[in-house]
Order: sequence, then structure tokens, then C-alpha cells
Amino acid sequence: MIEPYKYMQLDVSVINIAYEILNILLNKNNEQFNVIYSLVKEKVGSDIKINFDLAVSFLYLLGKIEYDGIMDSLELINQ
Repeated sequence: MIEPYKYMQLDVSVINIAYEILNILLNKNNEQFNVIYSLVKEKVGSDIKINFDLAVSFLYLLGKIEYDGIMDSLELINQ
């Protein structure tokens, strides 16, 4: 969930995962989905399963990333 609550682990929140995705895409403008997932999982931990998809959707709705279905990759837009 995006909205914080009392017992939420902030490391695995949607906002923190979205931040990590943006950091990866700032260094590499275009990266495969599974590579980004692995890098974020290394940095944050293995509890990102549910929130990773929500973070990608959050960034897409903000207009920060685009998904390429042919290459199965995420691309940073509006730098």
C-alpha cells in the first residue's frame, strides 16, 4: 500500500521501492524487468513481491516510466 500505517516496514513500502527503481533507471535508461526486480530485491530484501508491481504501476501512472512489451523492459521518461 502507498499509505503508511503503524506497523509498516518502510524499507518495503511502495514509495521506497519506486525510489530504488528510479535510481536504477537513472544509471541505465532502459533495463529489463527481471534485472530491475533482482537489483531491487538485492538492495531492499526478499519481501518486495507484492509491492514491486505496485511501485511499477505507481511510476507508470506518474508518467515516469514506460513498459516495452517486446523487450520486456522499463524505460525512464521525463528526466
